[in-house]
Amino acid sequence: MKKNTILFVVVLVVVAILSLSCSAKAGEYDVSNLSPITITLAHAEPADSTNFIHASALALKEKIEEDSKGKITVNIAAGGALGDSDAALQQAMQGTIEIVSSISDGTITSVHRDMLIWSIPYLFDNEHQALHVYHGKFGREMWKQFTEKTNLIPLATFSGGFRHFTTSKKPIHRPEDLKGQKIRTMHVPAHMELVKSLGGIPTPISWNELYAALQTGVADGQENPISSFVMGHLYEVQDYLVLDGHVWSQEAILVSKRWLETQPEAYQLIILNAGSHAQEVGQRYVNVMEDIGLSTLPDKMKEIYKPTAEEIQMFREASQARVVALIKKQIDNPELADELINKAEEALVELGYK
Repeated sequence: MKKNTILFVVVLVVVAILSLSCSAKAGEYDVSNLSPITITLAHAEPADSTNFIHASALALKEKIEEDSKGKITVNIAAGGALGDSDAALQQAMQGTIEIVSSISDGTITSVHRDMLIWSIPYLFDNEHQALHVYHGKFGREMWKQFTEKTNLIPLATFSGGFRHFTTSKKPIHRPEDLKGQKIRTMHVPAHMELVKSLGGIPTPISWNELYAALQTGVADGQENPISSFVMGHLYEVQDYLVLDGHVWSQEAILVSKRWLETQPEAYQLIILNAGSHAQEVGQRYVNVMEDIGLSTLPDKMKEIYKPTAEEIQMFREASQARVVALIKKQIDNPELADELINKAEEALVELGYK
């Protein structure tokens, strides 16, 4: 019953958000003399409107098709129809497909290593601080460098939420509680080093295999944002959640710069404007899903623990320096790691938290 209640609430939220998406004011562009075109947006997530990556893709599609008065048709290739996230990203870089939706602290780092700096653990205290840096001058410069290297322009960039640890073994209050536990991570070296620095055993497993791995004990725990944890029904196979917020994750929808520049100005403006709309829808969806998760998960799990500031500092001291050292070895511009740490501190002052 509780599972059905969560699903029912999720569906209501999705309907509300997509309704807002459909009611967005249409832009006025002169496309009367332009030829119709069909473009492809690819991502590896299920074609499910309760998935925030697919939901933001739907918002982009609907806005482009509406503002172009049907002159631009967007075909969404979901569920890895054109390959996994890495393959889709490569196709967009090569211009084989026009648009790709990807996870910036996962797939994107494979084509621009400097983006690994966003995986520095215990960097941000809250999302307000994180977005201030990410959408500020520093973040914009990072994306400019990304475009120069990959030929991809960010249409939408939004927060995927903070990542938290969960486990089926025992409560996690301090770093030593992770000792010896097999924790599923993405195939991101910084995430794996984080788990190792806290005494855990990093166990890289794909998202599609995660539920079964937790159910069968291949992994004892995992780390993900609340929205992903709820969407994957991982609370069915996990008992303890610690709201440590170790890494702030991001999402991005990217378009081929080389292709976009060949299009009429009206089409370019329509697509760029639709990106802003998809960003708003995606961010709203993630935030609401996190609120739903935090209000419903206490009835589904044995414990949800919020560490004290002192305990978070213990996690930071045990992991941050080691992960930063690893990141500096793997990126092209190691000075960016220290610069980001400084920007995060400056943001707290600029926003009045200090």
